[in-house]
Amino acid sequence: MSLPMRIFLVQSAQGLRNTSGGYKANLFLLKSFLSKGSAVRAMAFCREKELLSDDVASYTVEHHHLGRSLASGKPIRQRVYRFNFDGISTIGLELDDWLEVFPKSWMTKQIRPALERHAAWLEDREPVSEYEAYAEFLRRELAEFKAEYFIFNEATSLKIAAKYPHLVRIFIVHCCEHLPFGPYAAVPGFGSSTSEVERQRIIEDVDGIWVVSAAMKEYVERHGGIKSTQLPLHPLLYGEGPDWPFYDNFDTGKVVAINPGSVKGFTIFRDLVASIPDVEFGAAWNVTELQAKELESFANLTLYEIFANMEELWRNVKLLVVPSVWYEAFGLVVVEAQLRGIPVIASAVGGLPEAKCSTSFGVIPVNLISGERTEDPSEIASTGIYKYPPQDVSPWIREVKRLIYNRDIYRAASEESRQKSKEFVRSIDTDCYENWFRQLALKKEKV
Repeated sequence: MSLPMRIFLVQSAQGLRNTSGGYKANLFLLKSFLSKGSAVRAMAFCREKELLSDDVASYTVEHHHLGRSLASGKPIRQRVYRFNFDGISTIGLELDDWLEVFPKSWMTKQIRPALERHAAWLEDREPVSEYEAYAEFLRRELAEFKAEYFIFNEATSLKIAAKYPHLVRIFIVHCCEHLPFGPYAAVPGFGSSTSEVERQRIIEDVDGIWVVSAAMKEYVERHGGIKSTQLPLHPLLYGEGPDWPFYDNFDTGKVVAINPGSVKGFTIFRDLVASIPDVEFGAAWNVTELQAKELESFANLTLYEIFANMEELWRNVKLLVVPSVWYEAFGLVVVEAQLRGIPVIASAVGGLPEAKCSTSFGVIPVNLISGERTEDPSEIASTGIYKYPPQDVSPWIREVKRLIYNRDIYRAASEESRQKSKEFVRSIDTDCYENWFRQLALKKEKV
């Protein structure tokens, strides 16, 4: 029997119950290692009110000084929570305190000086006190936990990891914006730059680069000239198989988009809703305030709040549309829906076609965003930092109508989706993660 490992992972997403696929993938990866006897610990950004739930039995609070507010100049006492979440030992950094020192939004006046300070620190041009303080905090946490493996997905942790060659350091790529190369590098809020220094760190100071799709593997090599290892998302992510719930929603469900914000194809989804007024649509969270108001103007659309249990959403979905216009690493929701017999129509971008699990329908080309950005405050408030090319909604309209108006076609698509997705999930070797981690450790020992 193999010896247990000690794995420390930094979550870069904000919120203890973040809905992003990368956040959930990290969480279930740790749960899988925990179930095999390894010790795991996560560091996450959260708010104290999130800890006041049944998921967290108790927590402690500490205060650490990481820096001053960029807005007021006042010293900030960073609240640090310690608790168990889903069985995982977790260090929670109070998000409101963190954002005072490390603002991320383009809508804050302090974002430019914050980006300049971060870049100067990342590129070793000058020491920056708040990042040095955070690096020391993380060093103590790694040492106290006696970490052997350090998993992260952003530039700050990458620089810190470079100082600890005794650790097995793993960079997991959940989205292009976390990388220091390619058209989506250096987007505010994702913590990357376009620095060659950062790219060299990935080459020299990382023991393994993990990508979750063939599309991301190709992206990393094409734009960064770097080899990576492709491993699938852990099958625990997809819920309790092998008998996932089956929803026959032809007569009752809605056509739904999840997180249909700007990069996820808002304009395509909006035009779909407007073009088929006799069809009921649903939009599940993560749109801007202006986009929400626009969607609320449609009589045939329902806006959903976040569901703690996704089955509450799936049982009301007839068809899932995923009209993303950015380079998706994969498409967790695509597989989740298909496992439940819900047909999916998705963009032909990034890893989304792979998430379709070789089904014979529902992959539609779109005009991918180029990475070009706007500095117009009104555009940023409305649609975000990227500039968006025009999109043709007509193939989406045709495919939606083809599936939802014909019971036989819908049922065939439902059965194919469920079967192909089951085959995909069952094909995943659940030992591949532990095996790869141990291979990386053995390789370090031989150096």
